[in-house]
Amino acid sequence: MKKIGVLLPTRSQYFPNSVGGPTETASLHYYSYQGDHSVVDKFSTVDDDNFSQVGDFYRKTLDAAARERLTDNIAGSLVNASKPVTGYNTLSVPKLHEECPVTLEIPGTWYQGL
Repeated sequence: MKKIGVLLPTRSQYFPNSVGGPTETASLHYYSYQGDHSVVDKFSTVDDDNFSQVGDFYRKTLDAAARERLTDNIAGSLVNASKPVTGYNTLSVPKLHEECPVTLEIPGTWYQGL
């Protein structure tokens, strides 16, 4: 069996797309419909704020020990990830909380300022 088009293993297979996957095409948009109590539709989440709530949790809820465990868990989960994935994730870290002087050290990359 041969894979073609968006099924190619070299293509991004997830949404949201941050590594050159297919772009959204309005003519191929699924039609929305109404049920008894709801409207069903697909909405792009590209402009959603995915960091404010997590940043508030980090600043206002976690104590120093919990913050340390969190950064250890993040670094531990990224240790075997590819360089593009670790790079993307370490660039996302300051969006959570840029004032905290925690360093994430991951083999091949680092970021100062979780």
